[in-house]
Amino acid sequence: MKIKHLLKAKDFADIIKNGRRIRGETLCLYELETSDADQAAVGVTVPKRFVPKAVTRNYVKRVVYAYFGRNKEKHDGNKKIVIRVHDTIKKNPRKIFARGIRKELDFLTKKG
Repeated sequence: MKIKHLLKAKDFADIIKNGRRIRGETLCLYELETSDADQAAVGVTVPKRFVPKAVTRNYVKRVVYAYFGRNKEKHDGNKKIVIRVHDTIKKNPRKIFARGIRKELDFLTKKG
């Protein structure tokens, strides 16, 4: 089962409006059950006001997509997930930064 990326604004809006929200320290996870059996999908939004540098925004997205790619067997095949940054991310070296994001994603996915 391959996890596809959400790309359309309508999909993001639908999941954020109708999905269940789980809030962490800096990330917020929205998940929505779908009727499609093999259509797990993940989308990431990183607002410029919380992460001003494009390099860092893209790095956050890469870390999130890599997390779900590595842990796809843990997730149901019929969930659509949106990860949204809702607070300023602290500036740390990349390894510590990525570890913090993965740790928070572990917390959010276990809670959900």
